[in-house]
Amino acid sequence: EAGGGNRGARNEHVDVRALRGLLEPCRAFAVHRLLDEQHAVVLGEPRQDYQILNPAGSNSADAAALQQLAATYKDRCRLYGWRSDICHLICAADLVVGKPGGLTVSETLACGRPFIATCCLGGQEMHNVQFLQTKKAGMHVEPEQLPDTLNSLFGNPALLRNMKRNAYQLGRPGAAAAVVAEVENILQKADKGARRFHNVSVTNS
Repeated sequence: EAGGGNRGARNEHVDVRALRGLLEPCRAFAVHRLLDEQHAVVLGEPRQDYQILNPAGSNSADAAALQQLAATYKDRCRLYGWRSDICHLICAADLVVGKPGGLTVSETLACGRPFIATCCLGGQEMHNVQFLQTKKAGMHVEPEQLPDTLNSLFGNPALLRNMKRNAYQLGRPGAAAAVVAEVENILQKADKGARRFHNVSVTNS
């Protein structure tokens, strides 16, 4: 399993959870394109080097193609099946690419990672994308623009750091503990109030 930052793998990491759901058959094509174009020359400059962590789950429509890519590009593409600890993969990545569903975006922000949406079905997903863009914690790009977008982000460490910081602040990783503490505080106050009530005696004058 890849480590965070530059530890345990080549340079940067990007978790490609991209093209899930309705676009599942396109996932292998998108990953292959990223791998092929990673070392292409853009305006005389080489592509940024990064590793793809690809949690395909257990129902991938193109599992065979993804397995072939992982075997061909061993140092740059790691394929994972269904995992109960997906947060570890997200934290090992520098950013997450995927479909902007509510749970996926929330999980990504809770891990302090920017989210790059490659597909948006409108409705709530559009609101999620607009929220990410307004807060500078993510963006929406078309799949064909993804290689250039990643190259640009990994070539600008300051921008990527800012996006991570914004994502972390939005994610509120301590929110669950804060909610529990507040509930306990409310229950304690209610309990004290109930005790005072039971201690009141009523007499006839």
